[in-house]
Amino acid sequence: MNREKKIISLIKETFGEAAKNIIGDDCAVLPFQALCKDFGDIKENLLVSTDAMVEGVHFLPNIEPYYLGWKSVAVNLSDIAAMGGLAKNFFLSASLPSSALADVWLQEFLKGIYDCCTKYSAQLSGGDLTASDKIYLCGTIVGVSQNSKVAKRSFARPGHVIAVTASSQKTLGDSAAGFWALSNNLQKEFPKVTLAHLKPIPRLVEGFALLQSAESPISMMDTSDGLLDCLQQISEQSQVKLVVDLNCLPLSSELIGCAKRAGVKTEEWLLTGGEDYELVATCDPACLNQDWTVIGKVQEGQGIEITNRKTLINIDALKSFDHFC
Repeated sequence: MNREKKIISLIKETFGEAAKNIIGDDCAVLPFQALCKDFGDIKENLLVSTDAMVEGVHFLPNIEPYYLGWKSVAVNLSDIAAMGGLAKNFFLSASLPSSALADVWLQEFLKGIYDCCTKYSAQLSGGDLTASDKIYLCGTIVGVSQNSKVAKRSFARPGHVIAVTASSQKTLGDSAAGFWALSNNLQKEFPKVTLAHLKPIPRLVEGFALLQSAESPISMMDTSDGLLDCLQQISEQSQVKLVVDLNCLPLSSELIGCAKRAGVKTEEWLLTGGEDYELVATCDPACLNQDWTVIGKVQEGQGIEITNRKTLINIDALKSFDHFC
């Protein structure tokens, strides 16, 4: 168990029953009717999530301010997408050094926030500003679930298929490849994966449409910490076995090129690269449309089995993203 999971386990132990509906998914689910009893028969839940970004951990110090603004919103929107919800209000607390206070920097940063909020119908509704030695951002997103339907990591059932929002146009592992390209000043040689890292696309439309089309509960999670992390979390919380064939996932030519230059196996970036912000879901295959690619199935049992071209992958040798390492 990594340090982040140990901290979360300690929170669960400390707060007990009160933490049950708050910890374990991408958003807390707050029954709107219970919060606003005087509003009548409201068939919605509030969805609330928060994400922090730290210079040197989540983004490089020389990131263009526009992309930083966009990403600060997009990573939060992705949590709403993972619940199958609709985004409403965005709050941002920003701790900024003096180098980030120049008018040009701030204008571009705010433009990135504005463009992302506008594209996905979220409203910037508040936040906080402080001074610091480097950039720290903490966003909070508020959304709603339609007709009280939510996707949860504990809803996977035997007989479901496992699907991801991946296709020839949006491929997993690209963000990790883009981070490597940026770190090695090769962004001009690998522009597609570089943009995938700098400007993630939250899959709100895909998540909402899938949940609304489903007649029975589905599980869903975003790949912010990698595909392997998603599979592990869904398997553990649903108490099922997930069987995945990586050969079903399309690869971008730029990812293959980056991996070759970096001396990294493509499957490593596919499974543990993170920051792709695609969605992983388990559901009845009848729910799926062209936005989704089936990569496996849910079975009775426990754990994860991943193969690539019929070769079993030793997932114990892979390291999922850990914020505290």
